[in-house]
Amino acid sequence: MRNISGPLPAIAVLVAYFGLTLMDAVIKDLTDRFHVGQIVAFRYWFGAAAALPFFLRSNPGQVTVPVIRQSAARAVLISLAAACFFFALSIIPLAEATAVAFTSPLFVVVFAALILREPITSVAILSLLLGLAGVAVMVWEDLATFELGSVAMVGAGLVLLAALGYAMVMVLTRLHSTLADPAVLVFCQTLSAAVITLPVLAMTWRPVSLEDVGLFALVGTLGSVSYFGLAWAFSRANAARLSPLEYSVLPWAILFGYVFFDEVPRLETLFGAALIVSACVLILLHQRGSRPG
Repeated sequence: MRNISGPLPAIAVLVAYFGLTLMDAVIKDLTDRFHVGQIVAFRYWFGAAAALPFFLRSNPGQVTVPVIRQSAARAVLISLAAACFFFALSIIPLAEATAVAFTSPLFVVVFAALILREPITSVAILSLLLGLAGVAVMVWEDLATFELGSVAMVGAGLVLLAALGYAMVMVLTRLHSTLADPAVLVFCQTLSAAVITLPVLAMTWRPVSLEDVGLFALVGTLGSVSYFGLAWAFSRANAARLSPLEYSVLPWAILFGYVFFDEVPRLETLFGAALIVSACVLILLHQRGSRPG
């Protein structure tokens, strides 16, 4: 597809990341009243409803048995990753969870090397270690006192598991992208996740007020629309140009955490986030520099 040189792709990415951060803030609020399993299920049921118009406007005829089978496999991973991240949101500050989640692009490099046979360089290894060092800085006090079961350690560990899951899904989506359009893959994955989490929804069900139904609908809509915004932007502009914009979520996470939950980020969180962001920027600069001219 033809690249767009203007600001529209960048604007779409910024709006999408704002939407995803707002979604996380709403989910954090919902964790006070609902089981994580119910939140995950509603995230994908409402998300599938929001993704349906995009699917119908694409190429529904691309839905085949291999597409369904592979979408189901990704749905299992994305559901588990979402459960880990949503539970982490219930116990650690929004900004801290967001910062640790920045490790996902680093794990993408590793999984791409293992699954897609893409070369992994010494720079990639250094970036991964630097990113993990950033996570260690955030929980350094607990590491130093061997409080491995502390809230901070558990929360960071859950976000790392979520980052691993999201990274695997991203690489598998790239692997499966030859079978169908992105809108088809996203809808099938989201609907598969909704079906898979149905038993969990039944086991964790709690009555939902009309106001909370609206919040669940907002979560699903923000998730699907933001994802399609990213897909649209990255299909029309160079990834190296757009990828650094992901870090715009951290100021939003800090703002939402402060306004909605009275959370003030610790210096360790900010310093650890700086290390993780530096690691990801190092990867981006290396990939940009290694492209043939």
